Amino acid sequence: MNMDITNYFYKYNQVKHLFLMIFMSLFILACQADTTTSESALQIKSSINSNNVELFESLTDFPLTVNEQVWESATDGHGFVLGKRSDKTIVQGSSSALEIKPLLESINIQGMSAITDGITLSLFSEELTNQTQNWKNLDLVLFKRGEGDVEHVVLLGLNKKTKKLHSIYIN
Repeated sequence: MNMDITNYFYKYNQVKHLFLMIFMSLFILACQADTTTSESALQIKSSINSNNVELFESLTDFPLTVNEQVWESATDGHGFVLGKRSDKTIVQGSSSALEIKPLLESINIQGMSAITDGITLSLFSEELTNQTQNWKNLDLVLFKRGEGDVEHVVLLGLNKKTKKLHSIYIN
């Protein structure tokens, strides 16, 4: 009889410890904060500046919309204006790294902060003409590239739920 009671308490303690471990695991998971838009944008910036294709891909919500625009001299000879824009979509797959590598190599973001306050799609209506559908319902983050005579920027469009990159505009 004494052995049965000992066995019972032993099994009771095992079950109690198992439930305690499950509770603690769930508690720790619940306490972990979601990544913010700014934190995700800074990780994307880091992957761009280091030309880290694998990290960039892991932070991307494919298909990725890429809008690249150049600056050109104004027709009156005073200053610069936005020039031709090229738009493409990169689909995840075996060739996506081949498309992403030259993209990353062409961008350098010098701005230290991810600007999110006051950044709206309407601010980029000229730059994103006929592309707003790809940018709707995304969290927008602006980085200034700091290249002097014109305002070079990188605009990121992040999926609101996953905080992964879905669209990028570069000028």
